Amino acid sequence: MLYAVSTDGINWDKPALGLIDFEGSAANNLVMRRASHGLHAGGVFKDRRELDPSRTYKFIHRNASAGRMATCFSADGIRWSQPVLWQEHDAIGDCHNNAIWSPERERYVCITRGWSVGIRTVLRSESADFINWSKPVEIMRGADAHDQIYSMPICRYGDLYIGLPSVFHKGDEGAANWDSVDTELTVSVDSVNWERICPGEALIPRGDGAYPDGAYDCGCVYAAAPFIHDGAIRIYYGGSNGLHNNWREGSLNLATLELDRFAGYVPADVSGCAIVQTNPLRLTDEPVTLNAEVQPGGSIRAKLMDAGGTELRGFTLDDSLPVTTGGASCELCWRERGIAELAGQTLWLAFEFQKAKLYALNAAAVLASDSA
Repeated sequence: MLYAVSTDGINWDKPALGLIDFEGSAANNLVMRRASHGLHAGGVFKDRRELDPSRTYKFIHRNASAGRMATCFSADGIRWSQPVLWQEHDAIGDCHNNAIWSPERERYVCITRGWSVGIRTVLRSESADFINWSKPVEIMRGADAHDQIYSMPICRYGDLYIGLPSVFHKGDEGAANWDSVDTELTVSVDSVNWERICPGEALIPRGDGAYPDGAYDCGCVYAAAPFIHDGAIRIYYGGSNGLHNNWREGSLNLATLELDRFAGYVPADVSGCAIVQTNPLRLTDEPVTLNAEVQPGGSIRAKLMDAGGTELRGFTLDDSLPVTTGGASCELCWRERGIAELAGQTLWLAFEFQKAKLYALNAAAVLASDSA
């Protein structure tokens, strides 16, 4: 494992740390290697809630020397403890292992790999101390050998969990995407039950061409967990210009998204309208806003309904002031009544839109009810 630092996430320095010998010299940025720590397929995260400074940085990995899953700890991300092997349970773990803290479960959550009938699967394990882990349980698998989930880095995003599965296409040798890897999108409310968003559609599209003259990421895209920096979502990913099981040149790359724009709703018929209805929502007296894109000539209208589906007087589609310009906080307004009148009530919102894309509803202004 190598160490690099950056002030902007674009330009990186690789300091000569003098810690680990490689080919007769320690003038390198190595902090761990298989000879020193047995590491294979690991992931690091900074645990900001950790009270023991020596365990601020945590590393989860498959220990190739011992043939078991293991963890390491560090105070600075540079000098690492020797591996602590999982004792009671284990996983194949030959992928991009990663772990985070789950606040509502008050446990660390590890995402690793399993195998089932020759197909790669996603496994999940929990721990209270990052040492003793529960039995890994399968939480996701692809449709077939051409849709295998190679790995799935996850992160906490608001009150959701976001996963970026690397989908390995290995089943159909005649397919145009055979032996390539695409990064897709998954979402979960509890880190246990996951939903693939638009299966088969890449979140980070691969580049054009093929090895050796194709784009730097035309063959494979393996993403790290996303995070927010300077008001945008950053996704660092490993790209390669060749196929998974062939010669390829790898690179570190960066993709960005605007906040809350991982995925959105669009009309199935691009020339027509669509309607999207929410789950029941308990309104506050704050404005309700949308994160949306609106094309020229497009619009978004909203209506409010009760539990029986009856539209509220003054809050129908005809009463709605159309949103015709996109943005991160497009306020929903009606001609004669204001949303503050409905504070505390549990209602349903529905949107009619055309030539527009709906990303998110402002959760600061609308709270999910207990029945949602």
